[in-house]
Amino acid sequence: MTAAVELIREYGFPDLRIEEIVERAGLSVGTFYLYFESKADLFVALVTEYTERLRARLEQAYATEGPVMERLARGLDVYLDFVEENEKGFLYFTRAADALNTSAGRLSTWAFSVHAATLRPLIEEAIAAGAMIPLDPELTAQALVGLTQHMAAYWLEHRDRYSREDVRRFLIEATSASLAR
Repeated sequence: MTAAVELIREYGFPDLRIEEIVERAGLSVGTFYLYFESKADLFVALVTEYTERLRARLEQAYATEGPVMERLARGLDVYLDFVEENEKGFLYFTRAADALNTSAGRLSTWAFSVHAATLRPLIEEAIAAGAMIPLDPELTAQALVGLTQHMAAYWLEHRDRYSREDVRRFLIEATSASLAR
């Protein structure tokens, strides 16, 4: 998996060949198929692992001290850091994950749900404290995750027009304007 991640960061996922992965890893093609049924199966495993890594980083950011909007901003910084670190894999995920199914359903739906579940306690805390309007916390979390992912992909595809700070500022201001009391 490490070899696959290195190659994805260098070249992206669509053109990646299994032979390149096993060569980089010093393994045989047969060994690859002991662990994965296909290249798509490898991608699902990578998304699962990296979603968990991001979830842990987001939980840390949300658990810090301070007002909810500051903690949301810290989480946004963590998310944007992750997107930059994994740019080619992230862009492939945003384009392909709807078509990939797992035992838990569509890969994109599963990943959204993991991040929404991570964000939801912070939203519930904000609503209880009167810092956010009392909307359904699950729908609010899903909406924020979806908006953030879309804007991160848009930024990566339009770096000539928008900086990371432009997107960060937009997401914080849009969230504050629409949800804060």
